[in-house]
Amino acid sequence: MSRIKKKRGVSIEKEKLTSLLRRLLKSHPSWYQVEAQLARCNAGIYGEQSLDYYLSHIPHEELFIFQSLRLPLPDGSYYQIDFLLLSPETILLLEAKNLKGRILVEENQLIRELPEITESFSNPIQQVSNQLFHLMRLLRSFSFPIPPTASFVVFTHQSSIILPNPNYPAVAKQVIRPDAIRQRVDNFYRQHPKRIFTRKDMLQLSQLLINLHTPDNPDVMKKYKVDKAELLSGVYCEGCKSFSIVKKRVWICQRCQKVDDTAPIHALIDYYYLVGPEITNRECREFLQISSSSVVKKFLSELNLKVIGKGRTTRYLLCIKTLRNKLLRPD
Repeated sequence: MSRIKKKRGVSIEKEKLTSLLRRLLKSHPSWYQVEAQLARCNAGIYGEQSLDYYLSHIPHEELFIFQSLRLPLPDGSYYQIDFLLLSPETILLLEAKNLKGRILVEENQLIRELPEITESFSNPIQQVSNQLFHLMRLLRSFSFPIPPTASFVVFTHQSSIILPNPNYPAVAKQVIRPDAIRQRVDNFYRQHPKRIFTRKDMLQLSQLLINLHTPDNPDVMKKYKVDKAELLSGVYCEGCKSFSIVKKRVWICQRCQKVDDTAPIHALIDYYYLVGPEITNRECREFLQISSSSVVKKFLSELNLKVIGKGRTTRYLLCIKTLRNKLLRPD
């Protein structure tokens, strides 16, 4: 039976930012903000993924692992947990930080020094401590027993240098490298051998966490002040990085002659993430820059999308799962 009870899903924010960056002019006031946030998303995801190997080596036969949990707070906001490790004896949280440079963790901030810049971030020890506080409050509200807990901040970037801070003992206790995960976690288990959760408790808590998990789905158009009219239209060619694919007998790039019948599906995915889940024939023609309504009607019909209305009021309901399946198994 798999230890992983909740797998890391596709980052909706990353997908939306990728679509937005592709369809923004570089001269747009928000282009560099979008690019920077996408880079942060990619770095965070890579950092989390790099820890999966080390977690697989933890010697515990009854360990449940939850990846990328986003849980609600009573005020309607959410908190994110990179890794939650549930065993009959304990609960542990891991916060992954994929930062390069010289790292100094202080009580009120994290300072990152690079050759060209010095930056300040939130203290990750306090961050994961707050996550643990909210999680324990959740357990109490559902009458689960409260086990011994611990939390670690794991710096995953190979070129980062973690500076010691004798004035802040929590750094030596809670800040670790990936190689230390197995030993630190195993030591904590040895210190707390008493079973707190029954098998039934663990299964019920697992289901609760999975049910409460709410993926982040930001409105990137609103956040970065992008109007629909500012989006670049057309079908994007991955070969020459331009909106130059047109429909002939096949979908072909006018610049590099690359044939790609999946390219218009990628365009619809962009539309789904940036504009919305419904599209008309006219809207599709405008977004894909295709003049023929019959070509677009045939294209949309072949995707087997749900349809609302008839005639000119016909709206096609874009389903991301259906579109991605078409990418994997094009007709």
